[in-house]
Amino acid sequence: MTMGCKDCAERRKNLRDAIMRGKMADALDITVEGLRAMIRIDSDADHRKVPVVAPSLPNLSGKTKAELLEIAADEDVIVPEGSTNAEIIELVESKRRGLA
Repeated sequence: MTMGCKDCAERRKNLRDAIMRGKMADALDITVEGLRAMIRIDSDADHRKVPVVAPSLPNLSGKTKAELLEIAADEDVIVPEGSTNAEIIELVESKRRGLA
């Protein structure tokens, strides 16, 4: 038998007791807690969270003028009245590059 730390010995005892009493949910919790301790995962952290990914910016090619104006408004781009599609695209792309 290998020697283990005091926490591991206590965890094994608690796991055995939970199994003997038929408390499988408790046994599972003890097992998961032990695994987290062994691989040093913070037990308070929620590791099921999906990482936040920045939304991709919509493609501008092939859009109608109305769609381009909507995209420009969403991206806080000021479009002068009477601008052509090409001008709207240039304004939006300039803002995206940080030039506007």
